[in-house]
Amino acid sequence: MIVSSAPLRFSLVGGGSDLPSFTDHSIGRVVSASIDKRVYITLNHSFSNKYRIAYSKLEIVDSIESIDHILVKSCLKKVDWRGPALEITSIADVPSSGTGLGSSSAFTVALLFGLYAMQGKRVTRHEIAVQACEVEIGMAGSPIGRQDQFASAIGGLNEFTFHKDVVDVNRISSRVIKRNEHILRKLNNNLMFFHLEAPRNANRILETQSNLIMQDVISQSLTTQLADLATLAKKSLARGDLAELGSLMTLGWEIKSKLNGDFENHNLVKMIDFVKQPHIFGGKLLGAGASGFFAILVKPENHGYVNASISQDFRAFPIKLANSGPKVQQMGR
Repeated sequence: MIVSSAPLRFSLVGGGSDLPSFTDHSIGRVVSASIDKRVYITLNHSFSNKYRIAYSKLEIVDSIESIDHILVKSCLKKVDWRGPALEITSIADVPSSGTGLGSSSAFTVALLFGLYAMQGKRVTRHEIAVQACEVEIGMAGSPIGRQDQFASAIGGLNEFTFHKDVVDVNRISSRVIKRNEHILRKLNNNLMFFHLEAPRNANRILETQSNLIMQDVISQSLTTQLADLATLAKKSLARGDLAELGSLMTLGWEIKSKLNGDFENHNLVKMIDFVKQPHIFGGKLLGAGASGFFAILVKPENHGYVNASISQDFRAFPIKLANSGPKVQQMGR
């Protein structure tokens, strides 16, 4: 049996500029970090010679073509699976959808790593990231960009630059700022995460946003601003300047809100105003849509104030940024 896992991600700045509708003619940039929450996949040869796929529902089918789960079916086709039927199960540290943490891409990355391990093949993280994009965007037809797959497959704190056909990776997480303090440690000491329960369809929101980029000059300009913020965020991280980074996070959220309609949500407008207070560096809602996880960058001595102010609407949830990427372990031998 193989157990594989891949991390979820926290997108600091630039999300949205990785959409194909933008990168087909412009350069997108995103700064993101993998986190300590993961998606886990177990794979084993099926005793019954049927494919058994267990996730939020259970499928037992005779062939790959009969599998309903589009990502499982597409991954099996991508690796050209010709072995015996498999039992595939998945669990995650957070809900599998609607979180803004890139869970579907982490699922795809973990499954591809596990399938290649079952085949005894060694594949690089970059190759897995590319193939995960091909699975989700090309085969499954998801209206998403390429940041989630690369963030999960590469792991750590990175700046990703998105060209039409190539993604460049610039690693930030090994950088040390003044007084030998690692930037990841400093971020973790100052970041707070909260969860907001609300209905959310990220694919529908991203599809609308993608259409706007293709049709609207203003939307293209706003998306270019998102990409430019990522360049500034990378410089802020190199200096360990969390005040500037926080303001860039907030500004990026405001720009995305103009693209996806969040400014129509009164509660989120209040939250944007909240993170602009002088004693808070900044904050943002993760992903697309008016729900999911919310990140606030604020000094540790002000964490109590933040908790007391928003705990009625948001549930505090412990998340740490992490350097680790995908992992594969063989069990029972």
